[in-house]
Amino acid sequence: MPLPMSARQLLLETLPKATVGAEVGVFSGDFSAHLLRVAEPQLLHLIDPWLSVGDALRRWSVYGAGVRSQADMDQLHAAVLSRFAAQIATGSVLVHRAPSGTALAAMPDRSLDWIYIDGDHSYEAVSADLRLGLAKVRPGGFICGDDYLPGGWWQGGVIRAVHDFLHEAQPEVRIKFVIDTQYMLSVVE
Repeated sequence: MPLPMSARQLLLETLPKATVGAEVGVFSGDFSAHLLRVAEPQLLHLIDPWLSVGDALRRWSVYGAGVRSQADMDQLHAAVLSRFAAQIATGSVLVHRAPSGTALAAMPDRSLDWIYIDGDHSYEAVSADLRLGLAKVRPGGFICGDDYLPGGWWQGGVIRAVHDFLHEAQPEVRIKFVIDTQYMLSVVE
């Protein structure tokens, strides 16, 4: 009997192939590699500031100054550039070392088929990424993300941001699914 499919694998397999997507929150690029392998995007934007943050809320997050220095984050960025050097050379991967708001604001509206949000998990940051994602994703596309769960250093900010966004964006956005820690929203055509 086959093992049940994980929620993240289901999300990956639901994404349309040969499309244009963006991943907000790349870190070491592990999920980026899965996106490339499974979704086979024509173009994948990798967005991350690779910045060590020292404020009280984020200090102990994976990119917090209590866990990683700026030198560590610079090394992660360099490793991502090396890991995806072949795809960067062919133009199928674009790396944006910038905060998500800056990188997304520079993209044309409705230029993405999907976005996967897994960056700063604070309520404010996820809310901003969802709103910008809606402007950048074409009708019929998807807004997806990770860590849809209570608690964590982000104090349930992802769940609260997704709920508030759904309320604000109706009827333009609908829930496709929420499974485990993954969410997938569809932008109505």
